[in-house]
Amino acid sequence: MLHELGIRPNRKQRAKIEVEEGESVDVMSAQIIDSIFADEQTALTTLGSNFDRVASSIEKIANCKIFKKGKIERVAELGGGAGLICTWLSLNGYAKACDVYDHADNPLKWGQKWANDLKAVDVTFQKNSYAKLSTADMGKYDFVFAEFAVSFDHKVANDTKLDDFLNPDKCPLLGKYRELAGAIKNLTAAEGEAFVGSGFITPPCAVALCHALRESGLVIDWLQSSHRNGFQLFIKPKGIHLLETAEDDALAIMSDVVEVREFAFQDVLSLEKSFRGNKVYVDVKSENDNHEYRCTVVQAAGLAGLFMLGSNGTRSAKFFSAGRIPELAKNILKDASERRITSQYIEPRLAQII
Repeated sequence: MLHELGIRPNRKQRAKIEVEEGESVDVMSAQIIDSIFADEQTALTTLGSNFDRVASSIEKIANCKIFKKGKIERVAELGGGAGLICTWLSLNGYAKACDVYDHADNPLKWGQKWANDLKAVDVTFQKNSYAKLSTADMGKYDFVFAEFAVSFDHKVANDTKLDDFLNPDKCPLLGKYRELAGAIKNLTAAEGEAFVGSGFITPPCAVALCHALRESGLVIDWLQSSHRNGFQLFIKPKGIHLLETAEDDALAIMSDVVEVREFAFQDVLSLEKSFRGNKVYVDVKSENDNHEYRCTVVQAAGLAGLFMLGSNGTRSAKFFSAGRIPELAKNILKDASERRITSQYIEPRLAQII
């Protein structure tokens, strides 16, 4: 479908967003989005520079469990831009009716044109914000999704106090997440499902998002949610919370990372603080050529946090299911043995396993 519309992979050229030095910009603002969809050729170029992500998003949504039941009645795409995912779902018989909502004009204009060109007659395009959708009478949808519709890459400022890290008000995107959660709650049918996805989510954004979801009465479906192929969070409009708090929800999301990105120094310190006081399973120090290393594995609420410290002050963190602690311990000991182990602690039960 993408090639049929004239969208070609253009991996060398990215959409340019002009930002003054030191300026904080919402890259999802209507002004910026309209500028990179200013005319049809610019829109095609913009999408071509994101070809792999768009193709992956189509595949990701098409594989959602709800479509295994067969063709469903109504689908809503929030922040859908040109609505390529909904257009694909309609053309391939996944849904009887698809509505695309976005706050920018130009993507909707070109999306409508392309849907018409492809004869996707069951796709509609409407300008609407998340805030308005949270109270509007649009009826209920069987499936509501927001794929790459909001930013999740905010990092805490270097001067943020550690005590404030788990305070959702410290994330400037909290208001946007609240609006999105409100829209999902208002639009999703009682027995329906919702989905929020992106490529990556930072710890501050995870905490803020999880707070916003709980405030709206939304429940995470942990049987489907994952962070193993990009951030994928499935949500239900009713149900029981598996974990105690929004902070626990956020920690569970961050632990499910396979291709781990380096967290900012301040993020690592804050995440270490959230694990502090819980059970230590591994603590190994080693050295090589006057460089010292320390690896510590802490378990909290079924999650394992692997924290690494270098003598030059570098810190990094990775998160796993607690069930992977034996594997982590073996790898840490193997790596440390290639240097000189100066001290080690292995929890007694773990020592018997490995």
